Amino acid sequence: MVMPAANDLFHRVITMSGQQLTARTQEHATESAEAVLAAIGLSRANLQDIRDPATVPMEKLVAAIHAGKYFGPVLDEQVLPRDPFAPDAPALSANVPMILGNAHDETGC
Repeated sequence: MVMPAANDLFHRVITMSGQQLTARTQEHATESAEAVLAAIGLSRANLQDIRDPATVPMEKLVAAIHAGKYFGPVLDEQVLPRDPFAPDAPALSANVPMILGNAHDETGC
C-alpha cells in the first residue's frame, strides 16, 4: 500500500494475518538470508547453487526457512520508500478501503 510501483493496482484490500506496520531493515534482512544460506550449507560465494535441487532439495530449503527466520518487506528506500504504516498511513493509498483481519491463536500451532 506504500509502493509507488503498485499505485492504482488495488481498489480495495483485505489483509489477513501479519499486517506489516514497519518494514525490516536491510541489515536484518541480510542477517536472515545469510542464516538460511548457512543452514543449507551455502554462502554468498556459492549462492548460485541454490538453484540446483541436487545441492539444495526443496525440503531442505523450506526447513531452513521455517527454522525461525522471518522474511517480510524490506525498507530499501527505492521499491519500498517508507514503512507501510509508521508513523502514519501512507498518502499513496489514502483512497483504498482496507479491512484488517487476524485469527485468534493462529501462530500457536
